[in-house]
Amino acid sequence: MTAGKSGPEHNDRRMAGELERLRTIFNLSPVGIGITRLSDGALVDVNEAFSRLLGFSQSELLGKTSAELGLWADLDERNRVFARIVAGEVIQEMPTRVVRKDRQIHDIKFSATISMIADEKYMVSALRDVTAELRAERERLITERRLQLSLELMPIVVFHQDLDLRYTFIANPLIAVPGDTFLGRFDDELFSPEDAKVTIAIKQRVIERGVGERHEIRMGTGEHTRWYDTLIEPERNSQGAIVGIIGVAADITDRMQREERYRAVLKDQTELIARYRPDGTMLYANEVYCRFFGKSEARIVGHSWQPVAHPDDIALVEAKLAELSVNNPVVLIENRVYSGQGEERWLQFVNRGLYDESGVLREIQSVGRDITERKRNEQALAEYQARIYALLEYSDNLREKQRKDIARDIHDQLGAILTSIGFRIDSLKHRIKDNPAIRNEFDLIRAQVKQANGAARTICTALRPPVLDDLGLSSACQWYMKDWSALVGIAAQGRFNRLSRPCGDQLSTDLFRVFQELLNNVAKHAHANGVKVILSSGRQGLRLRVTDDGRGFVLDEARSKGYGLLGVKERILRHGGQMTIESGKTGTTVTLTIPWQGEP
Repeated sequence: MTAGKSGPEHNDRRMAGELERLRTIFNLSPVGIGITRLSDGALVDVNEAFSRLLGFSQSELLGKTSAELGLWADLDERNRVFARIVAGEVIQEMPTRVVRKDRQIHDIKFSATISMIADEKYMVSALRDVTAELRAERERLITERRLQLSLELMPIVVFHQDLDLRYTFIANPLIAVPGDTFLGRFDDELFSPEDAKVTIAIKQRVIERGVGERHEIRMGTGEHTRWYDTLIEPERNSQGAIVGIIGVAADITDRMQREERYRAVLKDQTELIARYRPDGTMLYANEVYCRFFGKSEARIVGHSWQPVAHPDDIALVEAKLAELSVNNPVVLIENRVYSGQGEERWLQFVNRGLYDESGVLREIQSVGRDITERKRNEQALAEYQARIYALLEYSDNLREKQRKDIARDIHDQLGAILTSIGFRIDSLKHRIKDNPAIRNEFDLIRAQVKQANGAARTICTALRPPVLDDLGLSSACQWYMKDWSALVGIAAQGRFNRLSRPCGDQLSTDLFRVFQELLNNVAKHAHANGVKVILSSGRQGLRLRVTDDGRGFVLDEARSKGYGLLGVKERILRHGGQMTIESGKTGTTVTLTIPWQGEP
């Protein structure tokens, strides 16, 4: 061997290297390490972790005893522990408490043993600060207790099952089976075979697909059967692998029982009853509904209501349903549908929106009845009314034609005769110049002929005013109002605007006759001093308003006393118009509104 590798110098260097490594480990250790001389109890060495844990510098610690530094929170415990160590006992992770320099108390785990160094006994002690760990543990226990109390107070079941669907945890089971009975067992051991089969299938599907599901599940346990609104989610580990399932279930037995009673009541109803979501998906249909449309409940629930509706009415139904709101929860809709036999029928549905506490529309309940016969009767009545109006129009046209013909005949024939008589009288008068008495008689006869001619013109105008045919409705009404005012002595003001569209002959005639009737009513019944008339038009139609300042009347009494209002209304209705009457102690206003018919 070579002398330099095995001699004393080599051993010293190796020893020095080992000591240096030990010193490095000593200083870098996260555990506080202190070396105490047993003979006087003084600290002779500490690492940085020891100094940092206690808040003292190394110079403040070395040469002093733990008693002098006041490191132990319980001095009696210190003395007992030291006695055990001196007796040769090794202390392992003993929980105790120390006092830092800043007087804060920390929880530690204390380990110590006796070691011989240079033929002298020393105590090597290790201090591990567990204050944060204990605080976290206490908080964890408090959190767990709070969670447990929350679970006990909440009306829900929380459970966990492993991949084999074995129960490993359940809180607040809410069923007639103690919670401990579940642990380590399976659904088919706890519930009826039919219910367990459904539940197991759902849970296996969640595990296979990795997607949570929510269902209303029945759980039968012997004599007890409950319903649960159950949400099942997959449980994953830190790597994302599925390791089990977690479930939350709320008992909905009372609700399901109410719905069952509700369904029983609905089965006895004669109306069509259905419930559906806002998007139109059917949730329920009673037997009458299914029978009417010739479909089973399975073919209706889960599908849209639209296929049974008449295509032309779907937009109408959707628009009416869009009117539902918290403040307007009910809408009435009448629309056509196709029955199970393919027959077109009319149904009337009363639709009620069902809202949650936040005002969100969750469901719509519809109660319908067949109104086909009523609709057919209404259609027949409308056709009958149309025929009546057509006959009335024909009768009025015929009467107006007769008036026009009579007026023309009076004007053409009687007027011509009277004019001829006047000419002959003038001729005879010139022949008899010497007889004043006879000339005076001729003057009287000539005046009567002139009067008769004026009367003939008045009769012609009353029968059919030429201005109506020549200048139109506005001018005819304006002419008649002035003539009427002069005749009856009632002041009249009018605003007769130019109409935005020409009126047809029938509408012009009807409105003129209505205008005559309204003014004549004022003259006969109102005892008025003045009348205001407005005739105007717009894009939608035209409007005639007659207002007097006379005494008002009760509308029902006016109808019974024959004020001619029925005839006025009938003339307006045949053109699709409306009449409104406002009457009080100081006057009456009659307003007629008539929509334009056809394209402009």
